[in-house]
Amino acid sequence: MSILKSSAEDLTLNADGSGNDIIFQSNGSTVATLDQAGTLTATTFTGAATDSTKLPTAGGTLTGTVTIDQDTDNRALVIDSESTTESAIVMYSKLGIVSMQDISGGRAAHFTRNLDEAGSYPLVKIVDDHTSNTQTALKIQQDGTGHGIDMTTAKRGIQVTGGGTDDAAAWFLNSSCETGSGSALQVYSNSAHTGTRNVCKIHNDHASSIGTTALYVKQDSTGAAARFESAGSTNIVAKSTNGNGGYYNFQGLASNGTQTFGVNHNGTIYTTSGLAVGGTGTANTLDDYEEGTWTPTVVCSTSGSYVVDTGANTLAYTKIGRVVHIQGSCGVASESSPNGNIRMSLPFTPFTGTDDTDYCLGNAILTNHGGSLPNNANMFMYGGGNFASLFSVADDGTTQYIDHNDVDTSFGIMFSMTYIAT
Repeated sequence: MSILKSSAEDLTLNADGSGNDIIFQSNGSTVATLDQAGTLTATTFTGAATDSTKLPTAGGTLTGTVTIDQDTDNRALVIDSESTTESAIVMYSKLGIVSMQDISGGRAAHFTRNLDEAGSYPLVKIVDDHTSNTQTALKIQQDGTGHGIDMTTAKRGIQVTGGGTDDAAAWFLNSSCETGSGSALQVYSNSAHTGTRNVCKIHNDHASSIGTTALYVKQDSTGAAARFESAGSTNIVAKSTNGNGGYYNFQGLASNGTQTFGVNHNGTIYTTSGLAVGGTGTANTLDDYEEGTWTPTVVCSTSGSYVVDTGANTLAYTKIGRVVHIQGSCGVASESSPNGNIRMSLPFTPFTGTDDTDYCLGNAILTNHGGSLPNNANMFMYGGGNFASLFSVADDGTTQYIDHNDVDTSFGIMFSMTYIAT
């Protein structure tokens, strides 16, 4: 064994010349080098607990593999940095850090901050800063029965801010629940709090975002798109904060986008196919309601007509399903070669029934007719025409249609009648 030793003064090893290093070899193989910049490169660093080979001091560079083998119940590595502007550890690599727990009852990582932090730095920050990247920034795989994430917080548990214009801020996927009752998203509260609060709240807070749907549910299977159950309160409360009456609290659309049902905030119900009462068949469906007026025409059964007074030519109707109620007062100002029974047009065509089920009578009075008709005239209608005739019954029960011979050139018709339309 050869020994290079100096007991009285410093020992200088000099590899003179640019680019020359001091090389340490064992058995013909290089085990360490010391270059002219002071960088020590070694294959292994070892040493006794009281005299360990030290890592390079500040400004130095350590290359090769560093292994820390801590066989006692102590910390293996402690870094205490007092820097206020730089990180305690900076790492550049392809695969970064792998922290693997191989002793039960512990953890693979732990991050703690016990400061009254008022700055802008989060406790943990993950930045995936390349716009062309398509990979996940954080992935959690939990194959056991424990939670993937378990969070306890005094304020907001999770805040997700999405920067993509054509994607969601958060996705919840459950593709492995073929047989169980698991959910992609479940919001659960077991608090005894009695004040007003929301277990789940969706708030679209920009008034200019007029094309945004606050909650969209698409169901491609035969199950219900939404289901609400309540043990002791109202299932659904819908409130419109716009008071102009132009918005629906509920709106139903057909597959082509046409509105078929709606309820506005004033309580008006709109439906295109009707309201089923006591059953689902056609006979149980109220499919129409309408209020309005019409201008009648007065003609004769054979030929000719009468001219209706423009100041007394507006009659009223109310249609509920097939039942039509009409009423009003119609004035006849002049005639145009009338011949036959007097007929007045109707706002809706009467239905045609069997066994005289389409017969209908209403009350009528002819005023200023100039004839000898009794005052108790009737308005008579039956299926087969869109008109009502005038009909009289004498004291002996004799009936007759009122025709052009029974009235003067001008007269009035006052009436009230209810009939069934087609």
